[in-house]
Amino acid sequence: MATRRDFLKTISTFAAAALVPLDSIARKWSRGRSQAPWQGEVYAGFVILPEGDPIPSFVVPPTIPLPMVCGVGEGREGQPPFTFGRYFDTAAEVVREAGTPVYTLSRVPSGLRPSRPRVVQHLTGEVFAVSLDFESRNPVTREWESTVSIWAEPDFPRPVPLWWSDPVEPDGPSVTYQKVDDPPSPGLMVESAQGYVFHWIADDVYFIMRVENGSSEEEARGMVRQLTLVR
Repeated sequence: MATRRDFLKTISTFAAAALVPLDSIARKWSRGRSQAPWQGEVYAGFVILPEGDPIPSFVVPPTIPLPMVCGVGEGREGQPPFTFGRYFDTAAEVVREAGTPVYTLSRVPSGLRPSRPRVVQHLTGEVFAVSLDFESRNPVTREWESTVSIWAEPDFPRPVPLWWSDPVEPDGPSVTYQKVDDPPSPGLMVESAQGYVFHWIADDVYFIMRVENGSSEEEARGMVRQLTLVR
């Protein structure tokens, strides 16, 4: 049975793996948006910024402050906003409960199995996100771990700020967003430490999909191309 500890571990791991700068966004919202000239690019509902740059003034914040994820959050009336997760048996049940469409795999690749989908809610009851996960067996520990996830946020900054970064050390990793047409609508792909992460916006929902099951870039992009919408 999934526990609160499992839930917190999952969303913390997802936030880090997906390279969604929740901590940066939260801290930069608290400083206010910058009226200064900005450098970057707006594409497909995203604004891609250099590392360290403030959030531009034209970015509209989400209706509800960011929840407490990975130890950071914006707070509401001085109170830190936490979340809780509710698990369901099927994606269709999650969609009916949350009122938010979500994509799932039309064909589950060999070596993966679906995990119980969840709705992530603010303590006040509003939906923060819907999450569908697929697990593969860790070759070392032999434990089942979430390695493919599809995350849907109905309330998000518009456009969504994302930051690229150069390598800290020579030949070190960088964060570079590549424009791709593999998702259901044009979006972005970024390489993570263990795989690939895709960002796109469709049906007025912000979607993130991480593929970290050892797939090659071609296999990961193929997995994204065979997504199907659950309404």
